[in-house]
Amino acid sequence: MMKKKTALVLTLAMVFSLAPLSAYADTIDRVGGTASHDVTATYVDGSSGGAGGAGTTVYNVDITWGDMAFTYTAEAGIWDPTNHTYTDAKGGAWAVDKEGGNTITVTNHSNTDVTAAFSYAPASGFEGISGTFDNASLALKSAVGTEVANAPSGTAALTLDGALGSDTTANTTIGTITVTLN
Repeated sequence: MMKKKTALVLTLAMVFSLAPLSAYADTIDRVGGTASHDVTATYVDGSSGGAGGAGTTVYNVDITWGDMAFTYTAEAGIWDPTNHTYTDAKGGAWAVDKEGGNTITVTNHSNTDVTAAFSYAPASGFEGISGTFDNASLALKSAVGTEVANAPSGTAALTLDGALGSDTTANTTIGTITVTLN
């Protein structure tokens, strides 16, 4: 009888200690009695990024930069023989140092479409020089279903405008290009 009381006390202690963990409780009061409880579930589309994993959006974009090295050639002034001076030059021309050196290639390895936007900001002291791109932005399709070598890509080329002062030394940083994913 003592063993039954001890077993009953231990069983009740175990049942009451588990009670706070359960949001739903049943009582079975006879042999052969049953209790049941519904099991619920919720479906979350993995492509919405819900729980991570295969449906999560992964951004992976390669940027390949040209040298972005340019040479500015000032227009020569005209010699004035009456006062032995050159007249001021009216302008000059920008040239890319290496063929393709002014291009930026963007390759999309992401599992979603991306847009890459380009901007140029002159460095301090070079505010008179502007930079524009033949493609202000590139809309690239998702890489899903493509071979790595055939990933969606595009290029943009930088063109500079404005005059560079004669006091500028070689390889001076005159501005910065920024590529932004939208």
